[in-house]
Amino acid sequence: KPPKGSASNFGHEGYTRLAADIRSTKGKTRWDRTLPTARDLMSGLMTAYKHGLLSWKDTTETADRARFATFLDTAATVLEAPALGEVADEYREIGALWTELGTMLLPDAVPLCARARKTLRTRHRTFKDRGREARDDLRALDARYAEVLAEAAGLDRQVLAEAIAPVPDQLERIRDREAAALRRIATIVDLDVG
Repeated sequence: KPPKGSASNFGHEGYTRLAADIRSTKGKTRWDRTLPTARDLMSGLMTAYKHGLLSWKDTTETADRARFATFLDTAATVLEAPALGEVADEYREIGALWTELGTMLLPDAVPLCARARKTLRTRHRTFKDRGREARDDLRALDARYAEVLAEAAGLDRQVLAEAIAPVPDQLERIRDREAAALRRIATIVDLDVG
């Protein structure tokens, strides 16, 4: 079943829309309107990082592209289709673009963003490695998360917005590379992807 909602919220169309919303100064969905304060923007950036890069099973921060590359390597062997192995290498490169995106979403140039990224990463790995046994550590990390959001209220939103200015271009690079890689897979396995 496809996800509910507008197609422009998902997949490559979603990347295009998100890039446009971040750049835009007009329209209902532009970020300066939907995330008007520094705290709101920080919350949005932390959410994007968490849900975009921190996967349940994967700690590579590649938005699961490293896992997909491993799958393609296996498929290349099973199907005796070495070209899929070449696409696997492309997905590893795309994964690196996603990792860079994570650093762009919560850039080191804003120390609070770097702290937020470290907190999210540590919480993810702590839960992944120790699960509920880490309950006390997870609570402490959740408290740090809340502290970051509280401190974000004191940031200049414009400074934060300028720090993430490279994000839309990176989203478009990822979109273009992924679309090309998917077309290549479709050609290799003879699928009609429209």
